[in-house]
Amino acid sequence: MGFEADVIVVGGGSSGVAAAVSAARQGARTFLIEKNGFLGGTATASLVTPMMPNQSKGNNLTGGIYQEVLDGLARKYGGSERFSDNNPGWINPELLKTYLDEVCQEAGVQVFFNLELVDVVRQGNQVEKLICYLNGDKFEYKAKYYIDASGNADLSHLANVPMLSDPGRQAMTLRFLMGGIDLARFAGWIKEVDPGMRDSAVFHHPNGNWMLSTAHTLDGPGWVLRPYFEAGIAEGLITEADAAYFQVFSVPGMPGVISFNCPRIETDTPLDPLNPADISYAYTKGRQQIARLANFCKAKLPGFEQSFLMQIASQLGIRESRRIKGTYVLTDEDILACRKFPGEAVAKSSYPIDIHQASPNADKGGLQKLKDGDYYEIPLRALEPQGVENMLVVGRCISASFVAQSSLRIQAVCWAMGEAAGAAAAKRTTPTPV
Repeated sequence: MGFEADVIVVGGGSSGVAAAVSAARQGARTFLIEKNGFLGGTATASLVTPMMPNQSKGNNLTGGIYQEVLDGLARKYGGSERFSDNNPGWINPELLKTYLDEVCQEAGVQVFFNLELVDVVRQGNQVEKLICYLNGDKFEYKAKYYIDASGNADLSHLANVPMLSDPGRQAMTLRFLMGGIDLARFAGWIKEVDPGMRDSAVFHHPNGNWMLSTAHTLDGPGWVLRPYFEAGIAEGLITEADAAYFQVFSVPGMPGVISFNCPRIETDTPLDPLNPADISYAYTKGRQQIARLANFCKAKLPGFEQSFLMQIASQLGIRESRRIKGTYVLTDEDILACRKFPGEAVAKSSYPIDIHQASPNADKGGLQKLKDGDYYEIPLRALEPQGVENMLVVGRCISASFVAQSSLRIQAVCWAMGEAAGAAAAKRTTPTPV
């Protein structure tokens, strides 16, 4: 069975939804192929909430469809809130699933769920068609233009696009939610142990909700939560690996719920996010760590006395895997020099270089901030794969160095890239009446 469109987007995460909606709004008949049964990618399947801020001098650098979705999600479902720092990206992952369906439907995007891309037919410098499977049956999808928003550059890989390096140099994370938490009590305790808000942020929203975040790492001896984690290790509640990285956030529209940006899954040698044995190990180890962390929180953190493990992400949080080689490679120097690309920029970012060390022998981790108040730009050429003329690539797998990718991978930037790519793809086709 075959299907034909003007533009086909593979991957329904942040960049993919933005690309599909943008292309459809330009009049292109647009298909969106998604392997899960819902949209949102890392925001929903991996429970990556909230979206990291992308700001310059207090102003958000990403607008467009990104801001439109967050505003609509807040207005219709109460599923998004703006923090005191003006970051609008605190989202409810379950409500986002439903709202993204609506956004795509209103734009005229035809979404195909639970469809796995397994092969690509390429003729010369053109992708001719995609081969997908659903429940053992084969389906062919053809378009004039394709957008790879798969996260792992699956479409690019199958189309034999050159890649920059082997993956697996950043740690993976399996995130989870806990419920039954007294957020007011937890927020009060955070303010007591971290009155200067050095490692934390607490905001009592005008609507009455508590919005908060706090973090801990064993790498930093000055972290204010360190004594509580050392006690947990001494009592056998958690291991040093469990406590290596700890970060939590409240969730809009979920009273009493905390989202965990941990555990970070570290091993003696880096795990390969494209290796099935490594992926299976990460899920198993991650769930074991989550069970210990949940017990630790219940025993040691005020407000968690009646808490319970609520949800474990259905998809690993993968920070870096394949990266394509494009007609331009965004470099470390471009990021740190806050380079601009007049006339060809598709996104702006002020987010720091952010490397999560995958193993003791991997690249050194940590944050490296940009010049205060400044930002860099991403050119369209970094989205153009070498050797293929009717495809663009968006999201964390664009053409960039390992260090540069660690900055541009955040969701706000992916939304901007996707929106620009969708518009560009639509303009490069002759739309078929929808």
